[in-house]
Amino acid sequence: MDGGNFSTAGASAPVTPSDGGVALRLSESWEIHFDPCQWMICKARNLRSQRKWQPLAYIGGRKASLLRVLAEMDAEITPEAMAILNAWPKRFRDWRAALLSREPA
Repeated sequence: MDGGNFSTAGASAPVTPSDGGVALRLSESWEIHFDPCQWMICKARNLRSQRKWQPLAYIGGRKASLLRVLAEMDAEITPEAMAILNAWPKRFRDWRAALLSREPA
């Protein structure tokens, strides 16, 4: 299964997958970010003239939990983003391992 669908779309600075960053843009207002330990569900907030991403939930375990929390938050997810989510491995650590295996040395 392809777990390395990594995107820096919307990221404000270059990020290496081992550090964290934007895992997937779900819609204009929702993204999944990550760090070495977990996925973070983030929602866009407009502060003054800048868009900031506010983490609202942290999921370090199973993709099923990530999907459940996204549904509970009524997060807007494009069909393309949902297809990518569905292709991710069942656990964060497996997703991250696949991501790290693609990182240039």
